[in-house]
Amino acid sequence: MGTGKKLAVPDAAILNIAKPPGCTSRDIVNRVQRVVGRGVRVGHGGTLDPMATGVLLIAVGRATKLMPVVHEFCKSYSAKFTLGQCSDTDDSTGLISKNEVDEIPDLETIDRHLRNQIGEVMQTPPAYSAVKVAGQRAYEAARRGEKVSLKSRPVRIFEIAIVEYCYPELIVDIRCGSGTYIRSIARDLGDSLGTGGLMHALARQRIGPFTLANSISIDQWENHAVGDGDVRNYWNNVRILFDDWPQYQLSSDEIENLRHGRRIEIETLHHRLAAFSTGGDFVAILIRRDGNLFKTSVNWAPLIN
Repeated sequence: MGTGKKLAVPDAAILNIAKPPGCTSRDIVNRVQRVVGRGVRVGHGGTLDPMATGVLLIAVGRATKLMPVVHEFCKSYSAKFTLGQCSDTDDSTGLISKNEVDEIPDLETIDRHLRNQIGEVMQTPPAYSAVKVAGQRAYEAARRGEKVSLKSRPVRIFEIAIVEYCYPELIVDIRCGSGTYIRSIARDLGDSLGTGGLMHALARQRIGPFTLANSISIDQWENHAVGDGDVRNYWNNVRILFDDWPQYQLSSDEIENLRHGRRIEIETLHHRLAAFSTGGDFVAILIRRDGNLFKTSVNWAPLIN
């Protein structure tokens, strides 16, 4: 039981929550919101379907401004596909139809077909997805029985590695960029093999520097937050988002110039920089404008607001 003490909420932080199956990403956001209070902004950095589990990043406070940075991170998944079946949702939660297969594909054939989906490829999202069509979510129209036609769009898939295969079950590890639908990979694999295919299970293992091994369940976090536990170790500083970025240390004069909307001159080959104070605090994202002149694309520190 809680002690009645008010939770100390940072000005900006990121929670690495291990999402359980059976709830939406929004459900997790709402649970965090109830703990931190309605006056604190809360958002998430990448939707997981209700059936999916794994890393779900929750931004708290001003960290919500930095979610576009999270969307740039590579993501890693472990997925189970079932061949010989199709569904209207491209996963096992939909209306499933079974396909008779004359010849069971061997491992080499499956690997070859999966390699065709690696790289920058055009992918069609599932009809039951959050993609907007004519101002509404595709899944809303699909649930009403309306025909949903979605355009293919480019996605980046860096790796698909087969972990285990025993027809009709196939387990794969996938590394990809934002906007990739793992359900679509299962569907497209089944289509190319002529067997049909759907996603049976999905776990997100990593988003950038955030891993499932370093996550905490929402139940554990709530219990710590409203009880006697110390949740400080679970608030990730936003600086972690920029560990792999080119970085620049701002002088006090440069911070003053940025505060007044002036551009500053930096000799660098990079077109975008994460800027920090001499004390190591994140201050701004800088972007090149003219020559070696940079301006802020995201103002962060209060002193340059």
